[in-house]
Amino acid sequence: MLDITHSGDIAILTITNPPVNALSHAVRLALFETFDTLSHEKKAKAVVLTGAGRFFVAGADITEFGKPPKAPILPDLIALIEESPLPAVAAIHGAALGGGLELALACSHRIAVEKTKFALPETQLGLIPGAGGTQRVPRLCGIENAMKMVTSTKPLSAKEALDIGLIDECVNEERLIERATEIANSLIGEARRRVGQLPKPAVDQEAIDRYRKTFIAERPGQFALSQAVESVIASTELDLDEGAKQERARFMTCMEGPERAGLIHAFFADRRAAKVPELKTGEARDVSAAGVIGGGTMGAGIAASMLLSGLSVTMIERDEEAATAGFERVKGILDGSVKRGKLAETERDALLSGKFKVGSDYALLGEADLTVEAVFEDMDVKKTVFAELDRAMKPGAILASNTSYLDINEIAGATARPEAV
Repeated sequence: MLDITHSGDIAILTITNPPVNALSHAVRLALFETFDTLSHEKKAKAVVLTGAGRFFVAGADITEFGKPPKAPILPDLIALIEESPLPAVAAIHGAALGGGLELALACSHRIAVEKTKFALPETQLGLIPGAGGTQRVPRLCGIENAMKMVTSTKPLSAKEALDIGLIDECVNEERLIERATEIANSLIGEARRRVGQLPKPAVDQEAIDRYRKTFIAERPGQFALSQAVESVIASTELDLDEGAKQERARFMTCMEGPERAGLIHAFFADRRAAKVPELKTGEARDVSAAGVIGGGTMGAGIAASMLLSGLSVTMIERDEEAATAGFERVKGILDGSVKRGKLAETERDALLSGKFKVGSDYALLGEADLTVEAVFEDMDVKKTVFAELDRAMKPGAILASNTSYLDINEIAGATARPEAV
Protein backbone atom coordinates (compact mmCIF):
# COMPACT_ATOMS: atom_id res chain seq x y z
CA MET A 1 0.00 0.00 0.00
CA LEU A 2 2.97 2.33 0.56
CA ASP A 3 6.45 2.12 -0.95
CA ILE A 4 9.19 3.98 0.93
CA THR A 5 12.49 5.00 -0.62
CA HIS A 6 15.09 7.58 0.40
CA SER A 7 17.02 10.21 -1.49
CA GLY A 8 19.49 11.64 0.99
CA ASP A 9 17.46 13.30 3.74
CA ILE A 10 14.21 12.94 1.79
CA ALA A 11 11.75 10.07 2.30
CA ILE A 12 9.75 9.43 -0.86
CA LEU A 13 6.39 7.83 -0.03
CA THR A 14 4.52 6.29 -2.97
CA ILE A 15 0.91 5.21 -2.49
CA THR A 16 0.31 1.91 -4.31
CA ASN A 17 -3.36 1.00 -4.20
CA PRO A 18 -4.38 0.27 -7.79
CA PRO A 19 -6.27 1.12 -9.87
CA VAL A 20 -6.80 4.68 -8.55
CA ASN A 21 -4.90 4.80 -5.22
CA ALA A 22 -8.11 5.23 -3.24
CA LEU A 23 -7.61 6.18 0.40
CA SER A 24 -8.71 2.87 1.87
CA HIS A 25 -8.23 2.06 5.55
CA ALA A 26 -5.00 0.17 4.74
CA VAL A 27 -3.57 3.19 2.89
CA ARG A 28 -4.56 5.60 5.66
CA LEU A 29 -3.04 3.36 8.31
CA ALA A 30 0.21 2.95 6.37
CA LEU A 31 0.55 6.71 5.86
CA PHE A 32 -0.30 7.47 9.50
CA GLU A 33 2.21 5.01 10.90
CA THR A 34 4.93 6.06 8.45
CA PHE A 35 4.60 9.79 9.13
CA ASP A 36 4.49 9.12 12.85
CA THR A 37 7.63 6.95 12.67
CA LEU A 38 9.55 9.37 10.45
CA SER A 39 8.70 12.28 12.74
CA HIS A 40 9.72 10.58 15.98
CA GLU A 41 12.70 8.54 14.84
CA LYS A 42 14.16 11.31 12.67
CA LYS A 43 14.73 8.92 9.74
CA ALA A 44 14.18 11.78 7.30
CA LYS A 45 14.17 15.56 7.32
CA ALA A 46 11.44 16.02 4.69
CA VAL A 47 8.96 13.97 2.71
CA VAL A 48 7.80 13.69 -0.89
CA LEU A 49 4.32 12.17 -1.20
CA THR A 50 3.17 10.76 -4.55
CA GLY A 51 1.12 7.97 -6.10
CA ALA A 52 1.99 4.99 -8.28
CA GLY A 53 0.34 4.35 -11.62
CA ARG A 54 -2.00 6.79 -13.34
CA PHE A 55 -3.11 8.85 -10.35
CA PHE A 56 -1.89 10.67 -7.28
CA VAL A 57 -5.04 9.79 -5.32
CA ALA A 58 -8.46 9.69 -6.95
CA GLY A 59 -10.36 9.99 -3.68
CA ALA A 60 -11.77 7.99 -0.82
CA ASP A 61 -12.55 4.29 -1.01
CA ILE A 62 -16.26 4.43 -1.88
CA THR A 63 -16.78 0.81 -0.82
CA GLU A 64 -16.25 1.97 2.79
CA PHE A 65 -19.08 4.53 2.65
CA GLY A 66 -21.97 3.68 4.94
CA LYS A 67 -19.82 1.35 7.05
CA PRO A 68 -18.43 2.12 10.54
CA PRO A 69 -15.27 4.21 10.05
CA LYS A 70 -11.93 2.63 10.98
CA ALA A 71 -9.16 4.65 12.59
CA PRO A 72 -7.30 6.54 11.44
CA ILE A 73 -10.04 8.43 9.64
CA LEU A 74 -8.90 10.81 6.91
CA PRO A 75 -9.22 14.04 8.97
CA ASP A 76 -6.91 12.58 11.61
CA LEU A 77 -4.34 11.54 9.01
CA ILE A 78 -4.41 14.99 7.42
CA ALA A 79 -4.04 16.69 10.79
CA LEU A 80 -1.02 14.48 11.57
CA ILE A 81 0.69 15.35 8.25
CA GLU A 82 -0.05 19.07 8.57
CA GLU A 83 1.18 19.24 12.17
CA SER A 84 4.26 17.09 11.53
CA PRO A 85 7.64 18.82 11.92
CA LEU A 86 8.60 17.26 8.59
CA PRO A 87 7.86 19.46 5.57
CA ALA A 88 6.02 17.44 2.92
CA VAL A 89 5.78 18.05 -0.83
CA ALA A 90 2.85 16.54 -2.74
CA ALA A 91 4.02 15.41 -6.19
CA ILE A 92 0.75 15.13 -8.07
CA HIS A 93 -0.03 13.52 -11.41
CA GLY A 94 -3.14 12.21 -13.13
CA ALA A 95 -5.73 13.41 -10.66
CA ALA A 96 -6.13 14.61 -7.09
CA LEU A 97 -9.83 14.25 -6.36
CA GLY A 98 -11.84 14.59 -3.17
CA GLY A 99 -9.85 13.10 -0.32
CA GLY A 100 -6.80 12.98 -2.58
CA LEU A 101 -6.84 16.76 -2.91
CA GLU A 102 -7.49 17.14 0.84
CA LEU A 103 -4.43 14.95 1.44
CA ALA A 104 -2.32 17.19 -0.80
CA LEU A 105 -3.56 20.25 1.11
CA ALA A 106 -2.00 18.84 4.27
CA CYS A 107 1.44 19.17 2.63
CA SER A 108 3.69 22.22 2.76
CA HIS A 109 4.00 22.46 -1.01
CA ARG A 110 2.11 21.08 -4.02
CA ILE A 111 3.53 20.57 -7.49
CA ALA A 112 1.73 18.90 -10.37
CA VAL A 113 2.16 17.56 -13.86
CA GLU A 114 0.58 19.82 -16.46
CA LYS A 115 -2.24 17.39 -17.37
CA THR A 116 -3.34 16.77 -13.77
CA LYS A 117 -7.00 17.28 -12.83
CA PHE A 118 -8.19 18.65 -9.48
CA ALA A 119 -11.70 18.44 -8.03
CA LEU A 120 -13.82 18.16 -4.91
CA PRO A 121 -16.62 16.07 -6.48
CA GLU A 122 -18.25 14.71 -3.32
CA THR A 123 -21.63 16.37 -3.96
CA GLN A 124 -22.07 14.07 -6.95
CA LEU A 125 -22.35 11.28 -4.38
CA GLY A 126 -24.59 13.18 -1.98
CA LEU A 127 -21.70 14.18 0.29
CA ILE A 128 -19.47 17.15 1.02
CA PRO A 129 -15.69 17.19 1.51
CA GLY A 130 -15.18 15.77 4.99
CA ALA A 131 -11.47 16.15 5.68
CA GLY A 132 -10.95 19.90 5.61
CA GLY A 133 -11.57 20.62 1.95
CA THR A 134 -14.21 23.27 2.65
CA GLN A 135 -11.88 24.96 5.14
CA ARG A 136 -8.44 24.80 3.52
CA VAL A 137 -9.40 25.56 -0.08
CA PRO A 138 -11.04 28.92 0.86
CA ARG A 139 -7.93 29.88 2.83
CA LEU A 140 -5.78 29.23 -0.23
CA CYS A 141 -8.07 30.27 -3.07
CA GLY A 142 -10.87 32.46 -1.70
CA ILE A 143 -14.58 31.90 -1.14
CA GLU A 144 -15.68 32.16 -4.78
CA ASN A 145 -13.18 29.58 -6.07
CA ALA A 146 -13.89 27.24 -3.16
CA MET A 147 -17.66 27.30 -3.77
CA LYS A 148 -17.12 26.65 -7.47
CA MET A 149 -15.04 23.61 -6.61
CA VAL A 150 -17.47 22.07 -4.11
CA THR A 151 -20.54 22.60 -6.33
CA SER A 152 -19.17 21.97 -9.83
CA THR A 153 -18.72 18.67 -11.63
CA LYS A 154 -15.98 20.18 -13.81
CA PRO A 155 -12.42 19.51 -12.60
CA LEU A 156 -9.73 22.16 -12.69
CA SER A 157 -6.70 21.77 -14.94
CA ALA A 158 -3.25 22.15 -13.43
CA LYS A 159 -2.97 25.61 -14.98
CA GLU A 160 -6.29 26.66 -13.43
CA ALA A 161 -5.22 25.23 -10.08
CA LEU A 162 -1.96 27.19 -10.32
CA ASP A 163 -3.77 30.40 -11.27
CA ILE A 164 -6.00 30.31 -8.17
CA GLY A 165 -3.21 29.27 -5.80
CA LEU A 166 -4.33 25.68 -5.18
CA ILE A 167 -0.91 24.38 -6.25
CA ASP A 168 2.51 26.03 -6.28
CA GLU A 169 4.12 24.83 -9.48
CA CYS A 170 3.58 22.89 -12.73
CA VAL A 171 6.33 20.63 -14.06
CA ASN A 172 6.93 18.16 -16.86
CA GLU A 173 6.04 14.61 -15.88
CA GLU A 174 9.58 13.30 -16.21
CA ARG A 175 10.79 15.90 -13.68
CA LEU A 176 8.01 15.48 -11.11
CA ILE A 177 9.86 13.49 -8.43
CA GLU A 178 13.19 15.18 -9.13
CA ARG A 179 11.66 18.64 -8.72
CA ALA A 180 9.64 17.59 -5.67
CA THR A 181 12.85 16.30 -4.06
CA GLU A 182 14.62 19.58 -4.81
CA ILE A 183 11.81 21.54 -3.15
CA ALA A 184 11.75 19.19 -0.16
CA ASN A 185 15.48 19.73 0.35
CA SER A 186 15.00 23.51 0.19
CA LEU A 187 12.34 23.33 2.92
CA ILE A 188 14.58 21.56 5.45
CA GLY A 189 15.15 23.86 8.40
CA GLU A 190 12.58 26.36 7.20
CA ALA A 191 9.41 27.20 9.10
CA ARG A 192 6.58 24.85 8.12
CA ARG A 193 3.99 26.39 5.81
CA ARG A 194 0.62 25.07 6.95
CA VAL A 195 -2.54 25.78 4.93
CA GLY A 196 -4.68 25.36 8.03
CA GLN A 197 -2.87 28.23 9.74
CA LEU A 198 -3.56 30.70 6.95
CA PRO A 199 -5.95 33.53 7.86
CA LYS A 200 -9.68 33.02 7.48
CA PRO A 201 -10.77 33.97 3.93
CA ALA A 202 -12.35 37.36 3.31
CA VAL A 203 -16.14 37.47 3.20
CA ASP A 204 -17.42 37.73 -0.38
CA GLN A 205 -21.07 38.56 0.30
CA GLU A 206 -22.02 38.78 -3.36
CA ALA A 207 -20.74 35.27 -4.03
CA ILE A 208 -22.30 33.97 -0.80
CA ASP A 209 -25.71 35.39 -1.69
CA ARG A 210 -25.49 34.04 -5.23
CA TYR A 211 -24.61 30.50 -4.19
CA ARG A 212 -27.14 30.45 -1.37
CA LYS A 213 -29.85 31.50 -3.81
CA THR A 214 -28.81 28.89 -6.36
CA PHE A 215 -28.38 25.87 -4.11
CA ILE A 216 -30.71 26.58 -1.21
CA ALA A 217 -33.60 28.68 -2.49
CA GLU A 218 -33.80 27.45 -6.09
CA ARG A 219 -32.63 23.83 -5.63
CA PRO A 220 -33.82 22.88 -2.14
CA GLY A 221 -33.89 19.16 -2.88
CA GLN A 222 -30.11 18.99 -3.37
CA PHE A 223 -29.13 18.74 0.26
CA ALA A 224 -25.41 18.04 -0.15
CA LEU A 225 -24.90 21.07 -2.39
CA SER A 226 -26.48 23.38 0.16
CA GLN A 227 -24.40 21.83 2.95
CA ALA A 228 -21.20 22.26 0.93
CA VAL A 229 -21.95 25.95 0.36
CA GLU A 230 -22.72 26.57 4.04
CA SER A 231 -19.58 24.73 5.11
CA VAL A 232 -17.40 26.92 2.85
CA ILE A 233 -19.10 30.03 4.21
CA ALA A 234 -18.30 28.88 7.76
CA SER A 235 -14.59 29.11 6.91
CA THR A 236 -14.95 32.92 7.00
CA GLU A 237 -16.20 32.80 10.59
CA LEU A 238 -14.41 29.88 12.32
CA ASP A 239 -10.82 28.91 12.94
CA LEU A 240 -9.66 25.67 11.34
CA ASP A 241 -10.46 23.38 14.26
CA GLU A 242 -14.02 24.64 14.69
CA GLY A 243 -14.55 24.85 10.94
CA ALA A 244 -13.35 21.27 10.52
CA LYS A 245 -15.73 20.11 13.26
CA GLN A 246 -18.77 21.72 11.61
CA GLU A 247 -17.65 20.35 8.23
CA ARG A 248 -17.39 16.83 9.65
CA ALA A 249 -20.80 17.12 11.28
CA ARG A 250 -22.34 18.17 7.95
CA PHE A 251 -20.45 15.36 6.22
CA MET A 252 -21.83 12.75 8.62
CA THR A 253 -25.37 14.12 8.24
CA CYS A 254 -25.02 13.67 4.50
CA MET A 255 -23.44 10.24 4.90
CA GLU A 256 -26.42 9.03 6.92
CA GLY A 257 -29.01 10.51 4.55
CA PRO A 258 -31.03 9.04 1.67
CA GLU A 259 -29.41 11.27 -0.97
CA ARG A 260 -26.00 9.72 -0.35
CA ALA A 261 -27.43 6.20 -0.29
CA GLY A 262 -29.26 6.70 -3.58
CA LEU A 263 -26.36 8.32 -5.42
CA ILE A 264 -23.84 5.73 -4.23
CA HIS A 265 -26.21 2.99 -5.38
CA ALA A 266 -26.47 4.67 -8.78
CA PHE A 267 -22.67 5.06 -8.95
CA PHE A 268 -22.04 1.34 -8.51
CA ALA A 269 -25.00 0.34 -10.68
CA ASP A 270 -23.63 2.46 -13.51
CA ARG A 271 -20.28 0.69 -13.32
CA ARG A 272 -21.82 -2.76 -13.07
CA ALA A 273 -23.93 -2.06 -16.13
CA ALA A 274 -20.79 -1.29 -18.13
CA LYS A 275 -19.28 -4.69 -17.33
CA VAL A 276 -20.79 -7.14 -19.81
CA PRO A 277 -19.53 -10.67 -19.01
CA GLU A 278 -20.11 -11.83 -22.59
CA LEU A 279 -17.46 -9.39 -23.83
CA LYS A 280 -14.81 -11.70 -22.39
CA THR A 281 -16.03 -14.76 -24.27
CA GLY A 282 -17.92 -13.45 -27.31
CA GLU A 283 -16.47 -12.74 -30.73
CA ALA A 284 -16.96 -9.33 -32.31
CA ARG A 285 -18.91 -9.28 -35.57
CA ASP A 286 -17.68 -7.37 -38.57
CA VAL A 287 -19.98 -4.42 -39.20
CA SER A 288 -19.25 -2.26 -42.22
CA ALA A 289 -22.68 -1.62 -43.71
CA ALA A 290 -25.57 -0.35 -41.58
CA GLY A 291 -29.18 0.68 -42.00
CA VAL A 292 -31.39 3.17 -40.22
CA ILE A 293 -35.18 3.08 -40.29
CA GLY A 294 -36.60 6.57 -39.90
CA GLY A 295 -35.10 9.90 -40.87
CA GLY A 296 -36.42 12.04 -38.04
CA THR A 297 -34.27 13.78 -35.44
CA MET A 298 -33.18 10.56 -33.76
CA GLY A 299 -32.73 8.53 -36.94
CA ALA A 300 -30.72 11.30 -38.57
CA GLY A 301 -28.47 11.55 -35.52
CA ILE A 302 -27.86 7.79 -35.53
CA ALA A 303 -27.12 7.82 -39.26
CA ALA A 304 -24.65 10.71 -38.92
CA SER A 305 -22.91 8.98 -36.01
CA MET A 306 -22.55 5.80 -38.07
CA LEU A 307 -21.16 7.72 -41.04
CA LEU A 308 -18.63 9.50 -38.84
CA SER A 309 -17.61 6.10 -37.46
CA GLY A 310 -16.74 4.86 -40.96
CA LEU A 311 -19.83 2.79 -41.77
CA SER A 312 -21.77 2.82 -45.01
CA VAL A 313 -25.36 3.77 -44.17
CA THR A 314 -28.71 3.26 -45.90
CA MET A 315 -31.66 5.19 -44.49
CA ILE A 316 -35.20 3.91 -45.14
CA GLU A 317 -38.26 6.14 -44.84
CA ARG A 318 -41.95 5.63 -45.65
CA ASP A 319 -41.70 7.36 -49.06
CA GLU A 320 -39.19 9.16 -51.25
CA GLU A 321 -40.21 12.60 -50.01
CA ALA A 322 -39.58 11.63 -46.40
CA ALA A 323 -36.30 9.95 -47.42
CA THR A 324 -35.13 13.20 -49.03
CA ALA A 325 -36.01 15.12 -45.88
CA GLY A 326 -34.02 12.59 -43.84
CA PHE A 327 -31.04 13.08 -46.15
CA GLU A 328 -31.17 16.84 -45.54
CA ARG A 329 -31.25 16.33 -41.77
CA VAL A 330 -28.15 14.16 -41.91
CA LYS A 331 -26.47 16.69 -44.18
CA GLY A 332 -27.31 19.42 -41.68
CA ILE A 333 -25.61 17.46 -38.89
CA LEU A 334 -22.49 16.93 -40.98
CA ASP A 335 -22.54 20.62 -42.00
CA GLY A 336 -22.42 21.43 -38.29
CA SER A 337 -19.34 19.22 -37.92
CA VAL A 338 -17.71 21.14 -40.77
CA LYS A 339 -18.48 24.49 -39.13
CA ARG A 340 -16.97 23.32 -35.85
CA GLY A 341 -13.83 22.16 -37.61
CA LYS A 342 -14.48 18.50 -36.83
CA LEU A 343 -14.88 17.49 -40.48
CA ALA A 344 -13.45 18.79 -43.75
CA GLU A 345 -15.86 19.77 -46.54
CA THR A 346 -14.31 17.17 -48.83
CA GLU A 347 -14.86 14.48 -46.17
CA ARG A 348 -18.50 15.53 -45.75
CA ASP A 349 -19.08 15.46 -49.51
CA ALA A 350 -17.45 12.02 -49.79
CA LEU A 351 -19.70 10.65 -47.04
CA LEU A 352 -22.89 12.04 -48.57
CA SER A 353 -22.10 10.96 -52.11
CA GLY A 354 -20.40 7.64 -51.45
CA LYS A 355 -21.35 6.11 -48.11
CA PHE A 356 -24.88 7.42 -47.56
CA LYS A 357 -28.00 6.32 -49.41
CA VAL A 358 -31.69 6.95 -48.79
CA GLY A 359 -34.81 5.26 -50.07
CA SER A 360 -38.15 3.71 -49.19
CA ASP A 361 -37.56 0.08 -50.18
CA TYR A 362 -36.48 -2.31 -47.41
CA ALA A 363 -34.76 -4.44 -50.06
CA LEU A 364 -31.96 -1.84 -50.03
CA LEU A 365 -30.95 -3.31 -46.66
CA GLY A 366 -30.16 -6.75 -48.06
CA GLU A 367 -26.42 -6.42 -47.41
CA ALA A 368 -26.59 -4.50 -44.13
CA ASP A 369 -24.78 -6.06 -41.17
CA LEU A 370 -26.82 -4.03 -38.69
CA THR A 371 -30.00 -1.97 -38.89
CA VAL A 372 -31.29 0.34 -36.17
CA GLU A 373 -34.98 1.20 -36.11
CA ALA A 374 -35.84 4.75 -34.96
CA VAL A 375 -39.53 5.18 -35.77
CA PHE A 376 -42.60 6.25 -33.77
CA GLU A 377 -42.93 4.73 -30.27
CA ASP A 378 -45.87 2.46 -31.02
CA MET A 379 -45.73 -1.33 -30.64
CA ASP A 380 -47.77 -2.06 -33.79
CA VAL A 381 -45.54 0.24 -35.84
CA LYS A 382 -42.42 -1.41 -34.45
CA LYS A 383 -43.72 -4.89 -35.20
CA THR A 384 -44.50 -3.91 -38.79
CA VAL A 385 -40.98 -2.53 -39.23
CA PHE A 386 -39.31 -5.62 -37.78
CA ALA A 387 -41.37 -7.96 -39.91
CA GLU A 388 -40.09 -6.04 -42.96
CA LEU A 389 -36.51 -6.17 -41.67
CA ASP A 390 -36.84 -9.92 -41.10
CA ARG A 391 -37.80 -10.42 -44.74
CA ALA A 392 -35.18 -8.07 -46.18
CA MET A 393 -32.04 -8.58 -44.14
CA LYS A 394 -29.45 -11.32 -44.66
CA PRO A 395 -28.91 -14.19 -42.22
CA GLY A 396 -26.63 -13.22 -39.34
CA ALA A 397 -27.53 -9.52 -39.46
CA ILE A 398 -28.42 -7.63 -36.28
CA LEU A 399 -31.90 -6.08 -36.00
CA ALA A 400 -31.76 -3.32 -33.39
CA SER A 401 -34.33 -0.96 -31.89
CA ASN A 402 -33.93 2.54 -30.52
CA THR A 403 -37.06 2.22 -28.39
CA SER A 404 -37.01 3.97 -25.04
CA TYR A 405 -39.37 1.67 -23.17
CA LEU A 406 -41.21 -0.86 -25.36
CA ASP A 407 -40.68 -4.59 -24.73
CA ILE A 408 -37.85 -5.83 -26.96
CA ASN A 409 -38.98 -9.44 -26.57
CA GLU A 410 -42.42 -8.55 -27.91
CA ILE A 411 -40.87 -6.65 -30.82
CA ALA A 412 -38.59 -9.61 -31.55
CA GLY A 413 -41.66 -11.85 -31.70
CA ALA A 414 -42.57 -10.21 -35.02
CA THR A 415 -39.53 -11.91 -36.61
CA ALA A 416 -38.49 -15.48 -37.29
CA ARG A 417 -35.11 -14.74 -35.66
CA PRO A 418 -35.76 -13.19 -32.24
CA GLU A 419 -32.20 -14.06 -31.12
CA ALA A 420 -30.92 -11.50 -33.65
CA VAL A 421 -33.04 -8.66 -32.24
